[in-house]
Amino acid sequence: MKRLVTLALLGLITATGPIAATASPKACPPGLAKKDPACMPPGLAKNTAPEQERHSGLYEIGERIERPYVLIRDPSLYRLNPNLTYYRVDGTVYQVNPKTDAVMKLIGAFEALTN
Repeated sequence: MKRLVTLALLGLITATGPIAATASPKACPPGLAKKDPACMPPGLAKNTAPEQERHSGLYEIGERIERPYVLIRDPSLYRLNPNLTYYRVDGTVYQVNPKTDAVMKLIGAFEALTN
């Protein structure tokens, strides 16, 4: 009897397996279907944008530098205080807090420091 029940359950599981596997995925809501990218909520789409698209222009004082930057290893070569930390981003030099990467001061164009 126990064997018969086990075989019956096994047959039932095997028979219903393909039905569940062929179920179609849920459709996208009409409002999200019209968005670009399709079926992605606006907040999630904003979070997946490339870093360069999210920040254009100069960083403000207090703003955290998140995109790739170049650490100026020897600031004294550019007549800057060697005890402070400086980053170069897209040709602009910033004095930053080394612990938070927050902009403390906008120094200016890197080209102006090299002349």
